[in-house]
Amino acid sequence: MTDSSTSGGSESETESGVQSRTYTATVDRIVDGQTAVVLVEADGETVSQLDVDVATLPEAGQHDGAVLSVVVAIDDEGCPTDSDTVLEATYRPEETRSRRRSAQDRLDSLSTRLADRDDDPRSLE
Repeated sequence: MTDSSTSGGSESETESGVQSRTYTATVDRIVDGQTAVVLVEADGETVSQLDVDVATLPEAGQHDGAVLSVVVAIDDEGCPTDSDTVLEATYRPEETRSRRRSAQDRLDSLSTRLADRDDDPRSLE
């Protein structure tokens, strides 16, 4: 599977003739324990949202924030089609941990800056 975290994904054709593309995707949330809202990325930007059955995802990747490589069916314009288009999904634990650490670092940095501002008497003016 091709890592497309910095590209628009790689196109291919399945044995059944379906056009597909590999993307990096993130599980945004799971609704009612059955539907995963998956944000599809290309060139570092979210390009599509897919609502997929949680059971179609790898068990280890069935949680908020999980990073996946997904192969999705695409239309004639090269865009992901609908929620039944996830042909394959692979969990990426290292990327998941890296993104989680990065998000925590940003929160810690903001928290520190807010605490510093609260200690500065000029911030009360």
